[in-house]
Amino acid sequence: MAASKAVASTWLRSLKSVRVVFSPWDKRSPAVREFYRSVISDTPLRRSNMECKLSVEVLSRREMPRVEVEFLSGEKETISGEFLSAPQIRAYLEAKDGDFVDDTQKPDEVYLVRN
Repeated sequence: MAASKAVASTWLRSLKSVRVVFSPWDKRSPAVREFYRSVISDTPLRRSNMECKLSVEVLSRREMPRVEVEFLSGEKETISGEFLSAPQIRAYLEAKDGDFVDDTQKPDEVYLVRN
């Protein structure tokens, strides 16, 4: 199992930036907050790409919670946190990096918001 964790902890290497946007009073925000907390507390993951800019925007108005990512290729995606859990958001980004070890972790649907 240790090998799985090592592979799964490198998905950040394909990202230029990660921006987490949520309102603390919005009931749809827990998944996005948990995703951010898991990323900043995962030291091996952070070390996989020290150049990746992590930022958080805490809103005072009701707005869709989301994770905005920019890949090294310049591609940008916005992932809605409204219908996904934190592990599903992370699994989606792992899939984009090509590091899936276990297909059972793959989210059935990902709610993307096209920029």
